[in-house]
Amino acid sequence: AVGGQISATARNNQVSILRAANGNQPEPLPAPSNGQLAVGDGIDVDDAGYAQLVFPDLFVVEVMRDGELVVQQAILDENNAIVSLSQVGGAILNDFNADEALDRRFVIETDFARITATGTQFLIAREANTPLEWIVALSAAPNDLYVYADGVTKTVTTNQARWVSPIGEPSPAFGADMGNMSQWVQNLRDGAPVAEFGEMIWAYANEKADSTTLPETLQVGVPFLLGNTAVTLQPGGTYRRLQCNGDGITDIYVENGTLSFDLRGVMGRVRAFDVTVQNYAEPGQNSLYGYNPAGIDSANRIAETANRTDTKSWEVLSLRSPEQPFHYAELNLTRGCFLGFSIVEPDAPPDAAVADIPLEPTSTVTPDPGDISPPPAPVGLTPNGVPYSCRPGETVSITFAWQAVSDPSGVFQYQTEAQFLGYDTDQYQAVDLNNWAAATQTTQSFGCVPGRLEWRVRAVDNSQNVGAWSAWAGVELVERINQDPVFISQPVTAPNRASYYEYQIAALDPDGDKVVISASEKPDWLTLTDNGDATAVLAGDVPRGLGYETTSWTAPQVASAGSVSLNQTQPPTPTPGGVLVPVKLVVEDAFGGVGTQSFEIVVPISAPDEQTTTPTAVPPQVVYESMPKTVDVGANYDGQIIIDQGSIEVVSLPPWLRYGYGEGQNKSVVFLTGAPAADDVGTAVVTFRLTGSEGANAGTAEVRYQFEVMAEPTPTPPELIVENVPLEFVTGPNKSYSGELTLDYGVVEVAFTPSWMGYSYSEAGPNSVLFYGIPTSEDVGTQTLTVQFVAPNGNSISRSYNIAVIDGSS
Repeated sequence: AVGGQISATARNNQVSILRAANGNQPEPLPAPSNGQLAVGDGIDVDDAGYAQLVFPDLFVVEVMRDGELVVQQAILDENNAIVSLSQVGGAILNDFNADEALDRRFVIETDFARITATGTQFLIAREANTPLEWIVALSAAPNDLYVYADGVTKTVTTNQARWVSPIGEPSPAFGADMGNMSQWVQNLRDGAPVAEFGEMIWAYANEKADSTTLPETLQVGVPFLLGNTAVTLQPGGTYRRLQCNGDGITDIYVENGTLSFDLRGVMGRVRAFDVTVQNYAEPGQNSLYGYNPAGIDSANRIAETANRTDTKSWEVLSLRSPEQPFHYAELNLTRGCFLGFSIVEPDAPPDAAVADIPLEPTSTVTPDPGDISPPPAPVGLTPNGVPYSCRPGETVSITFAWQAVSDPSGVFQYQTEAQFLGYDTDQYQAVDLNNWAAATQTTQSFGCVPGRLEWRVRAVDNSQNVGAWSAWAGVELVERINQDPVFISQPVTAPNRASYYEYQIAALDPDGDKVVISASEKPDWLTLTDNGDATAVLAGDVPRGLGYETTSWTAPQVASAGSVSLNQTQPPTPTPGGVLVPVKLVVEDAFGGVGTQSFEIVVPISAPDEQTTTPTAVPPQVVYESMPKTVDVGANYDGQIIIDQGSIEVVSLPPWLRYGYGEGQNKSVVFLTGAPAADDVGTAVVTFRLTGSEGANAGTAEVRYQFEVMAEPTPTPPELIVENVPLEFVTGPNKSYSGELTLDYGVVEVAFTPSWMGYSYSEAGPNSVLFYGIPTSEDVGTQTLTVQFVAPNGNSISRSYNIAVIDGSS
């Protein structure tokens, strides 16, 4: 390293030299004086500072705008020019002219990247208030300038720029406005105010995307592109493709979920991000957050907003940042639909991603201005006085229902109120039954906490008159004791035939819980297979030679090798009687209940195989197995076993299964795959023969796996609980059509409507749809409304309604 050859010149009085020998304590360098730097020394400039470093005949480095540069390495001679610098913040303009050097390299380590140059002019600028660095090539051939970050190296050529952030690889290259950049650099030299570098060199993005290009299948944790933005559905939520706002475009319906947006692929600076949502939650429950380039973390959050409108309405959630760009965003939906997003300039008003969003009606029936009477209090509340028993850890689902009330202007919605008093407290707690719909029931789930739940309901009519509360109804949550599961099958205490044992095990849980069957004690030659339905199979091949004893002998001494001890099997001697093999089975439920069954298998004494003068063969052992106990019709079965040595032979398997060996035809690994058809329902058995790798005396064993092919259950189709579709309508002034369809579960999908009819989902969710419109005399005739009732497994039922529009002017 050559010190003393590097010259630092202060261009104003806000420059200091950092001497390594003095612990990098700043030494002021007044303008226009010079100083010499050695390896380890550095230069520091204040916010309006400006200095130059000169490496004789090779480099000129300008340091500006609150930056620090330290010389890490410097080899400067007739044949070599190797310089390494570290940069912290600021703006560094590098003019590297090494035409006469045979080996030249210029390296700068920054906060987020490493830049390597071999003869070029370039600028490195760190934004003042944003974790973002810029590399701009003023003059660079294709192999002159490289930027490295996050394991990826990219080139930068003349008039190109790239940015680098704390996360990820360098950005795509884009053309830079060199005129603006040159003026920006000159202002820094002069000490004049300058705009943020990214604002000056990078144009604002302008992009809009609705949900037209959604993938056919929504996968949690797998990003998909909308425009140039990567969208990811985060774990923990419920997501469904659904037409939410009646515009014919499939959107994303979300419950308690989060959509994250990666904006780094957008070609432009993003300081304004708008997301269009359909709300099914109360104000403040759906929120949007924006983050700077440092990543999704509360410390990097630069803007946030939440829904302000009530349920059953669409809204644009709008983020604006005064300076820092958005690289990431998160949309948290308690309940609602994602319709799309817009990226606009920072001073633009909120922009909806969906054109001509149909406005929803405030009620399903035209209000009667003369109706000032509130609806009556509901009656017939159920359940009332009914005990619900449960165990700790269980969830109790309760459906609350009441009789519909009659009102001249119709019922707009029912409102519920509930409170809970635990047996171990004297304080009531409010409970949200989450019901603000026109339906006359709501279903909610509760944890098993002993106490009394009281609830009541009232009605609100379409003239917004609020009715009286009903009388309180109540239910009791009672804790009950868990009952232990038991075995109901009788154990098999002898082999079924000479060399094979099998016991079909059955258990019962008095509470109807799912149970797990295992063996806490059994011989290695028996395998227990739990079928997952309170049954299991204990089976295996009985080894020969049980009940015989073995002895050892020592071979004669060998002069060249010394004494050698060999364990050899001598002619066996039978032991009187049979062999008693102990077995202990265990059955457990999810609530701590345990049952056991202990017995002994009496295995008759049998002679071992004739070849008893050779060392005992050791069969391979299964060291890993993944053999599912059940598979549904049409679903793929994936199985695998691995043994510790030797090879696996497939002896038998169902015709719909295929098998293959491990990489490079490794026969110690076998994979199974295949999908059963309806004809394959029942018990399937796979048998493998395992052969050791110890030559002619290799041990062998057979293993069997049994599993069930399950028939696809026939789902209960959704049922209508509200069917209010008037089949006749007489036109007239101030008259509007209204209707409603509500399912007990599933989704109502609207396939076809008359041209005058609009629709929207109620606040109850996608299982309830409201119809509205004002047909005129031009619509007189029979119109058809077609809907589909869709179950969660995709099965659907279609239904049509013929609506007669009658001219009321005659």
